Amino acid sequence: MARSLFSIILLPFALLVFCPAKAQLSKSLYDSTYRHKNNIKLNLTSWALYNSVFVLSYERSVTKHQTFAITGGMMQFPSFGLLDLSNVKFQNASSKSGFTIGGEYRFYLAKENKYAAPHGLYIGPYLNYYHFNSSRNISFTDSSGNVSTADLGSKISVFNIGLQVGYQFVLWDRFTIDMILFAPSLSRYSADFTFDGNLNPNHEIQVNQELVNALKNHFPLLNKLISDGSLHVDGQTHNNASAWAPGLRFTFFVGYRFGK
Repeated sequence: MARSLFSIILLPFALLVFCPAKAQLSKSLYDSTYRHKNNIKLNLTSWALYNSVFVLSYERSVTKHQTFAITGGMMQFPSFGLLDLSNVKFQNASSKSGFTIGGEYRFYLAKENKYAAPHGLYIGPYLNYYHFNSSRNISFTDSSGNVSTADLGSKISVFNIGLQVGYQFVLWDRFTIDMILFAPSLSRYSADFTFDGNLNPNHEIQVNQELVNALKNHFPLLNKLISDGSLHVDGQTHNNASAWAPGLRFTFFVGYRFGK
């Protein structure tokens, strides 16, 4: 009897504590205006594509089903040493640098998502820009075994504007896994190569052709540029080329939500 009476007295107090707590948790999951509007994310996909990468994205909820994001960071173009050249060898780069910056606006589909942004399926426009600089030494060996050297400088830029579809998971109300699943774009590729050295003029044409063919085979994004822009590398001159072409991206982020 005493135990039953104690339970009856304690029940109202338990309801006062438990029900608001449950409502608070429910609100935090369904209502992005309640808390954790900010989402800082690390881009993991770039690690597989570029060198010396550190790219972050900041996403901010603006309504229950809409967010905007800005992305930026440092990266370097993949080493030319990976190119398959029979007579040309690349030495260590004397300088390498690069960066990316971009923005996007996301619409989280209310009819498809149980939770508020940034949890669930989203679509929206995006744009981003990549720029890479490098300077490195190369050596050329002719059929007689004679070796000559030269300096190769390159500037490569890519501008993308497109639409994307993705899905973002929110784990334990704080951590996020964001996957851009399909993001076609219209992309402008541009490049500027400089070539300077003591190569025999008779060998320059062979070096140029090997370099261009290897770039086209190893980096598909440059294939359109080299074909349509007639990109070639000449001694002691600058050669510019640019072209518009279709593009596509897939991106994987991990993140952390914070703030109000």
